[in-house]
Amino acid sequence: MLDNISDKQLKWGYWWVLHRAAMHRLVVVILSLFAFVFCGYALWQITDWLANRQAEEEAMRQLVNQNINIEEYRRTNSPSAPEVHTVTAVPAANGLYDLIAEVKNPNIKWAITDSTFTFTAEGQIVQGSAYFLPLEEKYLVKLGVALRTRPQQLTLTFDNINWKRIRDLTKLTVPTFNITDQQIEQVTPAEATSPTATKLTFNLENSSPDSFWQVGLTAILSRSGSIQAVGQQVIANVESKTTRQVEFYWPESVIVADNLIIKPEVNVLDPRVLK
Repeated sequence: MLDNISDKQLKWGYWWVLHRAAMHRLVVVILSLFAFVFCGYALWQITDWLANRQAEEEAMRQLVNQNINIEEYRRTNSPSAPEVHTVTAVPAANGLYDLIAEVKNPNIKWAITDSTFTFTAEGQIVQGSAYFLPLEEKYLVKLGVALRTRPQQLTLTFDNINWKRIRDLTKLTVPTFNITDQQIEQVTPAEATSPTATKLTFNLENSSPDSFWQVGLTAILSRSGSIQAVGQQVIANVESKTTRQVEFYWPESVIVADNLIIKPEVNVLDPRVLK
């Protein structure tokens, strides 16, 4: 039977017989050290818990008994109402007036998906609907409102505001437009009701990476801070990285303006607006 055992195996067996007792003692020492370290760590944890138990229990009692001001929390985290700035009525023609209000959504993480706004002019009520992106400023307009006289008191209020929390602003599509080559000129009117009409032309470039089914445009002409005329229109199929010429026309107005505001807007809160 020994004929099947190699010299290497014989040497290994001889070494093991000579050192078996030493290896046994080494294993005992290693396990003893491990048990000592483990017991020491456990003892340290128990000592630390006993030393700090009273302070932790007191902190827990204070936390449980603390009065939480729910109303203050809601006030701090609730959205702020839209800020209404200038509200004015601009004469159009034949007893008609254009009602205009400059409004801002002051919230950086709250959008308004839909709301009802109401112009009140000398007891007369005119309503419309609007949306606001976070921090968006825009003009709310109702064109051609029949009033007996230019109202001395004109207010704007909001009802039925539907808020939407925007938790990640980086995921919100932000349309960008460039407006160039603005030109205001007096032209011959299409109808012979006035000797001169006013035309505004400009180029609108969609510089954003998205294409839109429609883009709303508001044009404000003012002089010395006073609004002289306002116009609104919607243009369709605005492709990304394209430029088109846009025209506004006032048939019965000779407008002298020293300031021009053009506000494009896209309701990116509605995914259906993206092409």
